Amino acid sequence: MPTGTVLFERALAIAREAHHGQSRRHGAPYIGHPMAVRVLVEEVGRACGLEVTEATGAVALLHDVLEDSDIPKEELAARFGDRVTNDVDLLTKTGKGEAATAAYYARLAREAADSVRLVKVCDRLHNLSELHLAASVDKLTSYVDETLLHLVPLARSAQSRALARGLEAALHDGIRAACRAQRRPIPEAAAASARRVPVGLYPILLPRTGELAPAADELVRRATLLLEGGAALVQLRCKDRSDRELLTLLEAVRVPCAAVGVPLVVNDRPDLCVAARAHGVHVGQTDLPAPAARAIVGAEALVGASSHTEPQLFEVCAQGGADHVAVGPIYASPTKQGHAPVVGLEALARRARLSPLPVVAIGGVTTPERAAACGRAGAALVAVVSALDVAEPRPMARRLSAAFVAARAAHGSPDIHLRAGEVEVSS
Repeated sequence: MPTGTVLFERALAIAREAHHGQSRRHGAPYIGHPMAVRVLVEEVGRACGLEVTEATGAVALLHDVLEDSDIPKEELAARFGDRVTNDVDLLTKTGKGEAATAAYYARLAREAADSVRLVKVCDRLHNLSELHLAASVDKLTSYVDETLLHLVPLARSAQSRALARGLEAALHDGIRAACRAQRRPIPEAAAASARRVPVGLYPILLPRTGELAPAADELVRRATLLLEGGAALVQLRCKDRSDRELLTLLEAVRVPCAAVGVPLVVNDRPDLCVAARAHGVHVGQTDLPAPAARAIVGAEALVGASSHTEPQLFEVCAQGGADHVAVGPIYASPTKQGHAPVVGLEALARRARLSPLPVVAIGGVTTPERAAACGRAGAALVAVVSALDVAEPRPMARRLSAAFVAARAAHGSPDIHLRAGEVEVSS
């Protein structure tokens, strides 16, 4: 069997040949699907602590080849060896209907190695992420039902307990994002656990410069894409607008957040949080202290506070008023000049372990690999700015969210930090 770059190039060439002229339901060339699945396999697999080999990457590229083309198994075996070919064959579904589907997943459960389970889960994650591009309630329902009935049990039966936990969390995260993208109710089985402070991706929105109305429209568009990508909490950060302009922007972004039940918080300004009926506020070390912010926003709102050192973290926790505390910068931040010294992952893990409040990892989280590292360190939320400050943030939001929740679950981070009552996210 060829190895390394040769294996990748050979698998990609065969995939291109097999899917030549084929397109996805939404019209994009089909080859984009196996390429995206291969990326997810690497990111989610590593997030779960699984060594992703070149052979597994080849299987990801080839997983639909036998099903969607006339290329025979013998040709695959001659080019890639029996292991890759047998794994691709396992992933090839034959027949239609409930009986064929049940038989397909039963065989996977009996015979598939963990690496094959990973490929199948990532195949489904990418499919879920694209359902909105050719929106169909029936198709969404079918995919969600099949995922809960077959894919989740397949993930749970992985030999590696870490992989099993991580893949299940990623599937539930994918279902939630797919349902939000089509404005459909999230099934109870895939709903996030009830907690005052949510767990997951925490995008920070920065308004574009320019006139107010276009800026508001653009913020709403980007916020909607981030929510569809898996955002668990959204922050609006704006330091160069008047109070009236910021109020207008907050009121605009609040609408899509409230529509899907995701809290919106505003940076620095508890007064505008109240005026806009936002769901919370985040205060820094030079802003009002958390107890003062709490006195303004009330008992039901979320209050987050920043910390850059361990003494600052303990001070935030001891003085009360805060629901969660940010730790950072974890990496050098590309968006903040003159930021505090980099904290690093080791300090994040220590502070997450010692903090009585949920910890938000922030600063320089620009890749799914870095998001996964923060999840493994025990952060409850991962705040992301520059990686999502793009015209079309949804695909990256999906990758960041999947890697973070998978790593956090695989690592076994306990769902602690619960507090009576939940934040009411109303319209």
